[in-house]
Amino acid sequence: MIIGAQKCGTNSLYNYLVQHPLIAASLQHEIHYFDLNFDKDLQWYQSQFPELEPGIITGESSPYYLFHPLVPQRIFDIYPQIKLIILLRNPAERAISHYDHEVRLGTEKLTLKEAIAAEQNRLKGEVEKIIQTGTYYSFNHQHYTYLARANILNNCKIG
Repeated sequence: MIIGAQKCGTNSLYNYLVQHPLIAASLQHEIHYFDLNFDKDLQWYQSQFPELEPGIITGESSPYYLFHPLVPQRIFDIYPQIKLIILLRNPAERAISHYDHEVRLGTEKLTLKEAIAAEQNRLKGEVEKIIQTGTYYSFNHQHYTYLARANILNNCKIG
């Protein structure tokens, strides 16, 4: 499972890996089960992968997994022995690439300077709501976390 980080080459790595004859691609790109689709049952998640011949492995890539506060424990609870691949990047370059990505998507209307200045206010209370409800979807947390994602490794806790 490739869990991130966003704008660090996760899609490229996944596409390279599934070209190997012993690795099968998931049926859907970026399944997002452990973050955005955790309200669905485990059978739904498992149905996102092909039936495998002996000796073939499969996996997925969902970069938001690395940043979503509930994902580490969810993955550990269901697949404690899973192998994780984490891709990282210079935090400043990653933040700028993330910003450019949101601009291309049309979700970011502020300048980079304005977006960084607004980030703390945009995120106020969002992590708490995600943790409290377990199913709350925070658009701001997924899209406007340019600087917050720089500290992700300090924020990952399991147990």
